Amino acid sequence: MKLKLVVASMSVLGLISCPAFAATHHKHKVHHKVKHHMVTREYKDMGALPVMSDWYNRIALDGGMNFDAKWGNRSLGFMTENNNRLSVNDFHLNVNAKVNDWTKVFAAFSFDNTSSALTGVATSANPLATVNRPKPGVYENIKRSTNGVNLEQGFVTISNFEVLPIYFKLGKQFVDFGKYELHPMTRTLAQSLSETLRVAATVGFTTRMGFDGSAYAFDNPYAQINTAHTKTNYGFKLGYSQPSDQLGFDAGFSYLYDMLGVNDVAAAVNTYTARTTYYNRIGAVSLYGDVNSGPFNLALRYVSALQRFSPLDLQTRAVALNSGTGAKPWAADVTAGYKFNAWDKNNNVYVGYQGSQNSVNLFLPKNRWLAGYGVEMWKNTNLGVEAMHDVDYSVADGGTGNTFNTVGFRVQILFS
Repeated sequence: MKLKLVVASMSVLGLISCPAFAATHHKHKVHHKVKHHMVTREYKDMGALPVMSDWYNRIALDGGMNFDAKWGNRSLGFMTENNNRLSVNDFHLNVNAKVNDWTKVFAAFSFDNTSSALTGVATSANPLATVNRPKPGVYENIKRSTNGVNLEQGFVTISNFEVLPIYFKLGKQFVDFGKYELHPMTRTLAQSLSETLRVAATVGFTTRMGFDGSAYAFDNPYAQINTAHTKTNYGFKLGYSQPSDQLGFDAGFSYLYDMLGVNDVAAAVNTYTARTTYYNRIGAVSLYGDVNSGPFNLALRYVSALQRFSPLDLQTRAVALNSGTGAKPWAADVTAGYKFNAWDKNNNVYVGYQGSQNSVNLFLPKNRWLAGYGVEMWKNTNLGVEAMHDVDYSVADGGTGNTFNTVGFRVQILFS
């Protein structure tokens, strides 16, 4: 959509694209095409540089809104879950600007009122010491503001794939650690251990043969004990894809130097220890794979720490702080889907299983089963429902040992 001149006074720009209901519609990168017409004119006063008089022809807008409703047991406070009865799970507006053939800018703002930590959370050094109280998990830990307009992404991309297969991306971005959807009804367990939104510098490549990769660096959110400032974190990703409606697939591997860079991991360790410092660096790896054949699709996700955390940072069980064994958390997801046309509308059904280990102090459930259905009721208007069955860690591991059932409903509106 072309911007008209009257939008020059707008102060709210946009967010990254919202997810579809099925877990197979993964958002990993967003690209938008914009028309390019360059006309210059020279200002006569003060020898000013020429400016672009048709800037509105080089800017494109898109966005949408997700409205969610939840029923069932919403009182445990797991990380990744939105516990609000009714919520706007992001109203977003994306802005793409083509500065020239080499430079593009993406800006993303959003509003949401998804759930924060539930009331009644334990305030002791170990927040899981009282298992009857809610866990201090939140829907996501990627935003600095609560219940307000938030800059989720803002970066510049320098690339021209007609000349070079290499790109540079500078600014606030989701780095290439893991693969996941943005703003689903419930974030998966693997997504909680991999979603990393930071101000970063990324260099990457993509080839016509299907290979792609990137390397990135950013500042860690917390400093190590006895250091004056935060250290630089970094990682890389390698992937390969062969898209096809008949038989398509993609797969990838990524590495992160310090798992404390992951948003939910950093927030959980900070809550668990009541400190803004940590002792040991812990590396992490992430694997993903997708395959589709006709209407069928299958998605696999796996994230794991490579070493055990210091027991002063994160333990395997909810025991007294400074004792026990350091945790080595991992999480895995598998989701299968089927797309079909009925009543002249696009439909999608999916089922999935998720599991975790050593993640009770990251406020995740032990296991999760889910099933969902989505339909494009009208153009760019989707309706979806998702049922979920969570199994908590045992009492011996610091959980409740209970099961929890919820049903979510979503109305999704997209515009461009």
